[in-house]
Amino acid sequence: MAARKNELAYRLDERRLSLLKERAAMLATRKVTDATLRQQIAELADKLRAWEVKSSEQGAEAQKGLVKLGKKTADGNVVRV
Repeated sequence: MAARKNELAYRLDERRLSLLKERAAMLATRKVTDATLRQQIAELADKLRAWEVKSSEQGAEAQKGLVKLGKKTADGNVVRV
């Protein structure tokens, strides 16, 4: 359940970041700058990068404990199931 909540929070932040970037692009066409908007974009981008690093580290830990199943053929090769 916690993993699903984390995934949902990640997806929401990802969508929020894309919307903020679209808004920044709209403001750029009008040649208007917004420091608060740039700060929010930077914070969300950092948060998402941190989540991706954390996620990849957890994925590597999960790979250590996995067992790969296979069936040995007559010639000695192992075919993954």
